[in-house]
Formats: sequence, structure tokens, C-alpha cells
Amino acid sequence: MIKSVRLYFARHGHVSYFDDEQRPVNPKYAPLSDRGRGQIRQLSKQFAEEEIHFDHIYSSTMPRAIETAKLIAKYQRHQTHIELDALREIKAGR
Repeated sequence: MIKSVRLYFARHGHVSYFDDEQRPVNPKYAPLSDRGRGQIRQLSKQFAEEEIHFDHIYSSTMPRAIETAKLIAKYQRHQTHIELDALREIKAGR
């Protein structure tokens, strides 16, 4: 029997490219903004409401991607995720 696999791809939410003093942040290390966290929480709740559960959650090693994966994982049965450097953006911030 062939088992089907469904993949969901989600890019991180809104990012804050400036710190609290309005100085630019290196794009490689820019965190999610409060707005971005809200976007991901909303997406996560929608997955939960539609009973979409993941066997695995993967993210790149970028801080915003890790934070996104952790927020999604909070609403899942399996609350861990795997960070892979191979998923990082090529030439991020250029």
C-alpha cells in the first residue's frame, strides 16, 4: 500500500528589522515582531481547529524560523521540531 504524504510550507511571520532603539538589525538575526508572532499563533490555531497534525516540524537555523516552528509546535501533539542548517536562506538579507 502506498502511503500519501502531505507537506505544509509556512514562511515566518512579520519580522522586526529594527531594535527597540530603532537601530537596524542584521537581517540574518532579525526576530519575529509582535505582529509576526500573532500571525503564526493564528495559523497554528487554524491548523488545530482543522485537526491538521504534523508528524514532523522542520525549520532552518534562522532565529525567526526557529521561533515560528516553536509557536506552531505549541499547538501540535508532537511539540518538537528539527532545525536544519540546509534550510537556511541563501544570501539572506542581500
